[in-house]
Parts: sequence; C-alpha cells; structure tokens
Amino acid sequence: IKSSLAKRLEEKMLEVALDVQGMTPEFGWRGAQQFHFDCMELASLFGVSTTATISSNGGGGGVKRSCLKEKDYFGCLLDAASLMAMKPEKFASLKEVLYKLVHPDGDMTTMAKEDDDNLQRQGLILHYDDFHADGTIMNEAQSMLLAKGLVYLDLDDAISIMNRRGL
Repeated sequence: IKSSLAKRLEEKMLEVALDVQGMTPEFGWRGAQQFHFDCMELASLFGVSTTATISSNGGGGGVKRSCLKEKDYFGCLLDAASLMAMKPEKFASLKEVLYKLVHPDGDMTTMAKEDDDNLQRQGLILHYDDFHADGTIMNEAQSMLLAKGLVYLDLDDAISIMNRRGL
C-alpha cells in the first residue's frame, strides 16, 4: 500500500511540476522554492533521505537521495523541483547555454520564435525539436543536466520547466 501511495503522489506532484493538465503555465522562483521544499517533505515521509542545500548551491544537485528498497519513486520529482528552484543566475545561465547549443550564432536579443508570447517574461524559449534534430546536441544537453545533478529528468521535461519559469 505504501509503495502504491508513494507512486500515486509522485505522479500527481509531477503533473504540477511538468504542467500536464495546463494548471501551472508559469511560476516564479519563490513559488518554486516552496514547491521544492514540499516535494522534499513528501519524499521524506516515504523514506527518501533528502538534504536541502538550495541556498548554498542554487537548487540543481542539491538533493542527496538514498536508495529505496523497492524503487526510487521520487527521483524525477525531486529533480524537477530542484530545477524549478534553481537560483535565478544559475537558472538563466543554464537556459542560455542550452539555447546556444542549438543556436551557436544566435542573437541573444532575439532568442525566441516570433509567435511565442512569453518572450517578454522569460527572455528566450527553448524548443525540444531543435535538440531532437541533432542527436549529438541532444546528448550534450542531457549531459549538461546530469552535470547539474538532474539525473532522472528528461530533456523535454527540463525544457518544459525552463520555458514556464520566470527569471
């Protein structure tokens, strides 16, 4: 029962983090910090050892996980929450580096497609198709996420989060 409950709660929290239902089209850093804290508290109820170090390292990689006996139910959720709560400077830097991977000569003042109405709010929009078009670039982008400690988070989910968070 406990493992079923843990999996169901993780799925519901991931729906919020990844905007599956369209209920969280945008979020700010302060709200993301609270969400990250809540996810860590929830995970700890199910035996996941967490150590919050958001203030010292900016979110990504700030959670240490213990192995659950059956399965690591909260890996993806905690990675998503860590990316959401990353300090603004580190978040902007990661987003910019990912953008430059697919647009090495891109003008930093026009880093979004014309039809994206989020341009003023976020500065740039990442598109998964740009990464998917070149396997090498996609692998490099995934490696960048791994370097930030985001082991369980897929690139498309990271892009979804990055495009919805205001700097």
